[in-house]
Amino acid sequence: MERMSIFLFKLTIALMILNFFSVSASEDQHALDAIRAQITVDPSGLLSKNWTPNASICTWTGVSCGSRIKTQRVIALDLSDMGLVGRIPPQIGSLSFLTSLDLSNNSFHGQIPPEMMQLRHLERVYMGHNNLTGTLSPLFLDKMPSLKSLNLSYNSLNGNIPEEIGNLSELQDLVLNNNQFSGLVPQTLFNQSSIRRIQLSFNSFSGTLPDDMCDQLVKLRLFFISGNKFTGPIPSSINKCRQLRYLSMSTNNFNGSIPREIGNLTLLKELFLGENDLQGSIPVELGNLKRLEKLNIQKANLVGHVPQVIFNMSFLKSIDLRYNSLSGFSSQNMYTNLPNLEELVLANNLFTGPVPHGFWKMRGIRKLILALNHFTGNIPPEVGNLTQMKWLYLECNMFTGSVPNEIGYLDHFEELDLTDNRFTGSFQFNISTLKKLHLTNNSFSGALPIDLGFRLPNLQGLFLSYNKFQGTLPSSIINASRLSQISIVSNSFTGSIPTTIGKLEHLEAFVCGGNHFTTDGSELNFLSSLAHARKLRILSFAKNPLKTFLPASIGNWSTNLQTFQAHECGIKGNIPSGIGNLTNLQMLGLDNNELEGNIPTTLGKLKNIDQLFLENNKLQGGISQHFCDMKNLGELYLSHNRLSGIIPPCLGDIDSLAWLFLDSNTFTSTIPPTLWTHKSLLVLNLSSNLSS
Repeated sequence: MERMSIFLFKLTIALMILNFFSVSASEDQHALDAIRAQITVDPSGLLSKNWTPNASICTWTGVSCGSRIKTQRVIALDLSDMGLVGRIPPQIGSLSFLTSLDLSNNSFHGQIPPEMMQLRHLERVYMGHNNLTGTLSPLFLDKMPSLKSLNLSYNSLNGNIPEEIGNLSELQDLVLNNNQFSGLVPQTLFNQSSIRRIQLSFNSFSGTLPDDMCDQLVKLRLFFISGNKFTGPIPSSINKCRQLRYLSMSTNNFNGSIPREIGNLTLLKELFLGENDLQGSIPVELGNLKRLEKLNIQKANLVGHVPQVIFNMSFLKSIDLRYNSLSGFSSQNMYTNLPNLEELVLANNLFTGPVPHGFWKMRGIRKLILALNHFTGNIPPEVGNLTQMKWLYLECNMFTGSVPNEIGYLDHFEELDLTDNRFTGSFQFNISTLKKLHLTNNSFSGALPIDLGFRLPNLQGLFLSYNKFQGTLPSSIINASRLSQISIVSNSFTGSIPTTIGKLEHLEAFVCGGNHFTTDGSELNFLSSLAHARKLRILSFAKNPLKTFLPASIGNWSTNLQTFQAHECGIKGNIPSGIGNLTNLQMLGLDNNELEGNIPTTLGKLKNIDQLFLENNKLQGGISQHFCDMKNLGELYLSHNRLSGIIPPCLGDIDSLAWLFLDSNTFTSTIPPTLWTHKSLLVLNLSSNLSS
C-alpha cells in the first residue's frame, strides 16, 4: 500500500511537470504568434510560410529550443537580416527561457517593450540596425542579471545610459553607437570589471572621462567613443587599460596634449584621436606600440616633427595625419621600416623640402597623399618601385621637373593628382589602369598621343587645364569609353573638336575654353553629336576662334544640361529656338559673339535659369514677356545689343532678380515702377538708352 502511494505521488508530480512545460511551451507559441502578427512586411515570406500551427515551434525558422525534454522551450530567437518591418510586441516577455535574441538588420520600429525585463535568462541581445525609438529603461537593465552582450546600435534611441548599467555584473559587450543618446556616461559603467567592449560612437554624450576610468576595466579590449561631445583632457591613466586593442576617441572636444602613457598600451592595434582640440606634438612614446596597424590623428592641431620611430613601426598599415600643422620629419634621410604600410596621408600640413627618399621605397603602399604642403624637388624614378600604388595625390605643392617614365610601371595605378605644382616637360599617357588624371595648373607641354584613348581605356576623368599642351584633341578619345569629365581649358590645342566626343555616353562635363579650336565647316559638327551624350551637365567651349553658327540640333541635347558657355567664340547667326528645350539649364553664356536676330521667346521655358549672358552681340527686337516666366533668374545681361521697345514691367515680378544690365541698347519706354520697388535688385544699369 505504501509503495502504491509513493508511485501515485511520483506519477502526479511527473504529470504536473509535463503539464507545466506543456503550458509553458504553449505560452512560447503564443508569444511567437504575437511577434508574427506585428510583422507588417516580410519580404521573403519566411514567417508566413514556415511559422505554421501544424509544425512544432522548435522547427520554425529562427527558433531554437533546449535539447532536453524538460527544457523544450525557446532559448534563442534569430530573425536577423530578413528585411522585416514591424513592432516588438509585449508578449516577447513570455519567452521566459530565452537566452539569445537577434533582431538586427531589419526595420523594427517603436519602443523596446518594458516586458523584456521579464527575460531573466537573457544573455545576448542584438537589435542593431533598426528604427527603434525611446529610451533605455533602468528596469530593462536591472532585471537581466545574466546579460553579457547588448547591441542596440544604429537606431534612434535617446536619453541617458541609466546608472543601473552597473548592475549587469556579467556584461562583456555594450554597443550603443549611432543613436541619439546624450548626457554623461555613468561612473558605474567604468566599474564593470567584466566588460570587454564599449562602443558609444556617434551619439551626443558629453562631459569628461574620469581620471580613474581604467582602474576596473582590466579586460577592456575596445573603447570607441568617437563622434560625441566629450571635453577635457584624455586621461593619462588610460594606460591602465592594458588589454586595449582598439581605441577611438576622434571627433570630440578633447583638449590638452596626447598623453605619453598611451605608449604603454602595447597591445594596441588601432588608435584614432583626430578631430579634437589637442595641442603639442606627437609623443615619441607612440613608437612603443609595436603592434599598431592604424594610426589616425587628423585635424588635431599637432605641431612639430613626425618622430622617426613612427616610420619604424613595422605592423602599421595606415597613417593619417592630415589637417595639422606638422612641419617636418626627424631627418630627410630617415630610414623607413614599414613593409605593411598601405596608406600614408600627410595632406594639409606645413611640410617643406623634398619628400623623404624612404617614401619611394615603401613597396606595399597603395595610397600616398602629400597634398597641400610645401614639398619641393621632383618625383624620382624610384616611384616605379611602388608597384602596389593605386592613388597618388601630390597637388598644391611646389614640385618641379618632369614626371619620370617609370610611373608607367605601376600596374594598379588608378588616380594621379599633380594639380597646382611646377611640373614641366611632356607626360607619358601610358598607364592603362588609370581612372582619373589631374595635371591642372602646371607647365606640361607637348601634344597628346594620337592613340590616347587606346592608352587610357579605363579613364573616367581627364583634367589638363592651364598647361602648355598643343596639337589636336585625338578622335581616339572615344576608346576611353568611361570618360565622364574632360577639362582642357587654357592650353594651345588646335584643329576641330572631334565629333567622337559626343559618343562618350557617360560624359557629364566637357570644358575646353581658352584654346585655339576652329571649325572645318559652317557649323560645329561636334555639337550635333552631343545629342548622344544624355548625361551631359556642363559644356563650355568659350574663348575659341570658332567663327561659326549654332546648329538647330542643340534642342536635342540632354535635358540634364545645367551649364552652357560659348562666349567669345565669334558665333554668328540666330540663337536656335530649340535652346528652350534645355529646361534644366541654370547658366547660359553666349555673350561677346556676333549673334543677331530676335531673342527666341522659347527662353521663357528655362524655368531654372539663374544666369543669362547675352551682352555684346547684335541682337534685335524687344524683350518678350516670356522672359518673365524665368522665375529663378538672378542675373540678366543684355548690354551692348540693338534691342528696342519697352522694358516689360513684369521683370520686376521676378523676385530672385539681383543684377539687371540693359545698357547700350535703344529702349524707349519709361522705367517700370516695379524695378524701383524691387527688394532683391542690387544693380540696375539702363545707361545709354533712349529711356525716359
